[in-house]
Amino acid sequence: MDVTCGPQYEFGPFRLEPDQHLLVRAGQPVKLSPKAFELLVLLVRNSGQLVTMDQIMEALWPDSFVEEANIPVLISFLRKVLGDHEDAPYIQTVPKKGYRFTSAARLAGPVEPPPSASPAMSVFSRKRAVIPALALLIPVLGNGGLLYLPGLAGPAHPRSPTLAQSEARPQ
Repeated sequence: MDVTCGPQYEFGPFRLEPDQHLLVRAGQPVKLSPKAFELLVLLVRNSGQLVTMDQIMEALWPDSFVEEANIPVLISFLRKVLGDHEDAPYIQTVPKKGYRFTSAARLAGPVEPPPSASPAMSVFSRKRAVIPALALLIPVLGNGGLLYLPGLAGPAHPRSPTLAQSEARPQ
């Protein structure tokens, strides 16, 4: 199963993965509000280009009436998170126009998660280990034998009898 899709960007010590809603700095996730993340993605995807206030409003709040005063608040928050400095800013203000992402954002290749990180893979791996073990037990049981494996197919109903209880009942 391919978990990664869509473009990913790198700039400075950061990796931006829009499809996973993830910003990573030096291997550690950075917490951003949804709107701050959307704004960062918009700026990074248009790196080096002026993104006007109208474009930001349309992208972040397409069907809502929101004051433009929200944008500088989000920009200020992003600057703090990114560690923006006056001598090397990531985000440049273009007075009365909008903002520009000034760092060179480059497309990055996908990072594959390790196989143990995927729950689907761990379940699949366990099933692959159980099936050969069952194949070894079939000749031992012979015809008509009953094999009870608790927990293999999922939790049993609390009132369902165990193998020992079934054998103890008079017929």
